[in-house]
Amino acid sequence: MVVAAGVAACGNSGSPAPKTPPPKVVASGSGSAAPAVVAPTFTATVLSATIESDCAPAGADPAGKASPPLKAEASKRKADAAWVGCIQSEVVLGLALDGPQAGAVRLAAVEVTSGSSTVTLTPRAPTRWDPATATYVPWDGTVTPGVPLQVRYALSAPPDPHASSALSVAAEVVLLDGTVVTSPVARLDAIVREAPVKT
Repeated sequence: MVVAAGVAACGNSGSPAPKTPPPKVVASGSGSAAPAVVAPTFTATVLSATIESDCAPAGADPAGKASPPLKAEASKRKADAAWVGCIQSEVVLGLALDGPQAGAVRLAAVEVTSGSSTVTLTPRAPTRWDPATATYVPWDGTVTPGVPLQVRYALSAPPDPHASSALSVAAEVVLLDGTVVTSPVARLDAIVREAPVKT
């Protein structure tokens, strides 16, 4: 009887019973929130451009000749002109891809402003700058995330090259899963022309 009374007294102490929190419900297969998906980005920048002739055969640059990427480009073009008797129209681009997948670059449009009209040029023979050999080497168009590239395309020539005053390039990359990522249109608002080279 004493034991029973003690138990009863405990049950009627007047203190409310502690509340048990409800169990947490977690979606099957995920113990934490899924990471945010970052959209890939692709940027093309015009580093330099030459609008002159369309030399034959395609890609007539002398193979193996050093082609420094920027400041010495003018000297390279003069040397090439003496070598082939022609200055090839070309554009040099800087490319950068940010995202989880590699992809293949394609130029959707290359246009020059010639007088009061716009002329579409055809790109061909893409090459990339190789610092190890200090030359442009053949390039299959592949770009890898986090690895910036400097690439060069030969271009067809407009009817009046010397009337060309500006150039624009619309570039895009097709990722491995088929997604197409478009770069903002790259522009060169002033094409600088060199004085004719005396031979």
